[in-house]
Amino acid sequence: MHTSKALRWLLASFTAALVGCAASGPQFRELGALPEKEGQIILYRTEAFLDGGVAWRVDLDGRKAAVLRNGGYAVVQVPAGTHSLELRADSFMNALSFKNIALPVEVAPNSRLFVRAGVEPTAIILPAYVGRSRTFAVVSAETAMPELRALKLSE
Repeated sequence: MHTSKALRWLLASFTAALVGCAASGPQFRELGALPEKEGQIILYRTEAFLDGGVAWRVDLDGRKAAVLRNGGYAVVQVPAGTHSLELRADSFMNALSFKNIALPVEVAPNSRLFVRAGVEPTAIILPAYVGRSRTFAVVSAETAMPELRALKLSE
């Protein structure tokens, strides 16, 4: 009897942890007008079970620009020019297994740049371990727009 209650409690806690780290803002609809002399970087993270309960931080030129939750996106206004993006862990525990990924980008005036963060399994050793590789790359608008429609704003 106690085992059943403990198992239900553990399952409920695990589910709450995963849901708590999902993006919870408004559903993506469309992108507004671009500023005339600036650009936008659209950062997004597709929904995935691996690392689903962990938020990822994105730094722009050495400063925190956004926190991407599972299934979330963020829009960042930037001056035109060369910038440095870095995908990092957003918590101490996650930092133990997280390798930061640097991505230099060039943003033209009155333009948008789409940057996708994701995770892919690299090794599966059942039942306890799934290796993972995080990805962070510029993608085309044709790739990004259909994926963005399924996401919510990371707040």
